[in-house]
Amino acid sequence: MKPTTLLLHEGDYEYLSWLIKQRTIQAQVVIRAHILLDKAAGGSIRDIARIYDLSTNTVRLCLDKYKVGCV
Repeated sequence: MKPTTLLLHEGDYEYLSWLIKQRTIQAQVVIRAHILLDKAAGGSIRDIARIYDLSTNTVRLCLDKYKVGCV
């Protein structure tokens, strides 16, 4: 089965890209931004979890929080 992508809302791609370049942002925030960008690019939850050494539940939680916050 092909992984689904995350549809980012207008302006979110630019904002998340900006976040990952900031030096004063907590590492946790940067990882969350990477998760969202990677999922938007079509990465699977399992692959994203492996890249950042996280559980798949943590990745799902991040994605769910984004979806709820953007409704």
